[in-house]
Formats: sequence, structure tokens, C-alpha cells
Amino acid sequence: MDSNQLPVILLYGAQSQAQPLPSIPDELSKLNAILGEQEDDNRAPHFKLDYEPFFTQQMLKDKLGKRAGRVAILHFAGHSNPDTLVTDDGAVYSHHLAAILKSWNEAPTLIFLNGCDNAAQVR
Repeated sequence: MDSNQLPVILLYGAQSQAQPLPSIPDELSKLNAILGEQEDDNRAPHFKLDYEPFFTQQMLKDKLGKRAGRVAILHFAGHSNPDTLVTDDGAVYSHHLAAILKSWNEAPTLIFLNGCDNAAQVR
């Protein structure tokens, strides 16, 4: 399968320079290493891995736009509140993220939000 058609696993973190969480890069780099081994084995790849431990609002918007309908797993780690994922350059509003994902023909199989207060966003 062409790599531009493979399902994508997004490992995104919003490591805040103002309020650093040392566990974010560690968590994501461990996941990246585990999944990267699967991606790089000698068999045909089953997915494409996109690892970004310091994403910004614009980066998220650009990457989601380029991967519309191909995202199998979206894993977020970082600061959050009931309405937003927090990045150094501002906030990613959960209702905007939900609207983007709902507009796709195929939604992600799994969305994993590991933030300070993601329970309201899950709903």
C-alpha cells in the first residue's frame, strides 16, 4: 500500500514552556519507540507514525487537514481544561477539534486524551 494511503497514528504533545510537564516528552517518546519498531519491521507497513511532542495550533490544523480520514489513533498528552487543549501558542478548542473530526468520512478509531482535565471533552 502506498504510504500516503496508510492509516496514521498521531502522537501529539503540547509541552508548555511556561508550565513544563517533563512526563510529556517521555510518554510520547516511549510510545514513538514502541510503535516505530512496528512501523520499521521488515514486513509491509500497516500504518504511518506522526510524532510531534511540541505541537502548536497551526501545526495541528495543518496536519489534520493533510490527514483527513486517515487518522486511526489520535493520542494527545499535555495541559488541558474542560474546553481546550493548551499549547504554547494558545488553545485548541475541543468543539473545533470535534467539528474537524466529524467532517471526515472516516473518524479515528481511538482518541486518547491525556490531559489535566479532558473528561468534559470526551463527551
